[in-house]
Amino acid sequence: MRKNTFKESFDSFNMKIECAIALISIIVIILYLTKFSFITSLEGNLTSYFSQEVKNGISSFFSITVGIYIAVVTIISTSIIGISKAILQRKLDHLLISIIVGGMTEGLVAVGLSVFCTSKGFVYLWLLATIVIVAIVSFIKFIKLLLLIFRKNLEIMAKTIDEDEKYKNDLLTHIEDIAEYCRKK
Repeated sequence: MRKNTFKESFDSFNMKIECAIALISIIVIILYLTKFSFITSLEGNLTSYFSQEVKNGISSFFSITVGIYIAVVTIISTSIIGISKAILQRKLDHLLISIIVGGMTEGLVAVGLSVFCTSKGFVYLWLLATIVIVAIVSFIKFIKLLLLIFRKNLEIMAKTIDEDEKYKNDLLTHIEDIAEYCRKK
């Protein structure tokens, strides 16, 4: 089994799943507007599920996720980690930014819909359900990205520690050789 390179792993963070969810959502709304019987029966289920308590929970959850995005952006942007060089060399910084900004935007939209929109209509509730699903998928991708960065950073740290240890050992060996040479003279 071939091991994925860092770039291949990073490139897997595309928007295919989110686009598929959005497309399905649009199709469901169109079917609802054409009074498709199966879809119209979903309206009651959505109305009963999305109580004010559930909307408050959605708002709280995505407020926390947006805070996590902001914390990670702050940490990554203010520190030089081992993987920073690899990300910049491979020009993956734009992809990283789009993943984080996209996830933050989706989280904020979910919070906004759950807090500021009070409609009980099917289209609103379906859009709320869709954005919640898309935001959760994006957050899972973000966590996967963080784990990828963490793993790669640990690999770079291990390599750096080994190189530093070798350098120190070589330096110590040379100092001992110099001391031995000085004692002989």
